[in-house]
Amino acid sequence: MALNSSLLVTGEKADEEQVFSDTSFVFSKYDKHQFPLHHILEDEDILDNLVHEITKRPKNLITHIQRINFCYKRNSSEQLFAALSDFFRVLEHKGIEISRRMFAGVKNKLAPDREEQLRQYLDNRAELTENQFCVLGKGIIGTVNLVQQIYSAGEQEHDPLVLARDYIEYSQLDEAKRVLEKAIVEISKREALHVELLRLYKATKDISGFHKMYEALKALNNPMQDEWDRMNEYFKA
Repeated sequence: MALNSSLLVTGEKADEEQVFSDTSFVFSKYDKHQFPLHHILEDEDILDNLVHEITKRPKNLITHIQRINFCYKRNSSEQLFAALSDFFRVLEHKGIEISRRMFAGVKNKLAPDREEQLRQYLDNRAELTENQFCVLGKGIIGTVNLVQQIYSAGEQEHDPLVLARDYIEYSQLDEAKRVLEKAIVEISKREALHVELLRLYKATKDISGFHKMYEALKALNNPMQDEWDRMNEYFKA
C-alpha cells in the first residue's frame, strides 16, 4: 500500500498546521484557530477514537500512523510503544522499510528498553512484544512467547479479549462489557482486559456499570487500581 510520505513522523519539530494535517479527521471537532495544540493533545477521546478505529479496521495503515503521530506529539512513551507494536504486527515484516522509517522518526520518545525491543524485532532477532496498551497483540508479553490459555472441562475457551473485540467490531458493546467483566473477576492480573473495559465504559458513558465493577474490584488485588481510580475521578467531573 502506497502511503503519503507527509504522514510520516520525521522526528523534527512540527508546527500546528503540520500536526493538524497529519491527523485531520481526529481533530475535526476542534477549530484549530480557537484551541491551542496542547489542549487538543490532552483530549483522551482522540486517542480512544483512534484505538477504536484500529480495532475495527486493523489494516487501515493511515489510522495507525495517526495514532503513532498523536502519541509522539504527546510524549506518551508507553502509548507510543503500543502504537508502533500494533503497526508492526499488522505489517508482519512485509513493510520493513516503512517500519524502519517510522521507528527512526519516533524512537527518541521511547524508553531505552522499549527502543531496544523494537529494534531487535526489526532486525529479526526477537519476537514482537506488547504492553497493556496494545490492541492487536496475540497474548505475547515480555521477551518470551507466553500465551495465556484458558481451559474448561478439557476444552480450550476463546480468549476473552479477542471475543470482546469481536463483539465491539459488530457494535455489540453490552456483550463485550459482560465478557470483559467476567474475565477480569477471574483473571484480574491481565491488564489488557482492564484497559479495554475502561475504554468501553468511557465510550458508552456507562457510569452505573463502571461503579458496580469498581466496587467489586476493591475486594480483589487489582493491578490497575490507579487507572480505575482515574476513571472514577473522570466520571465524577
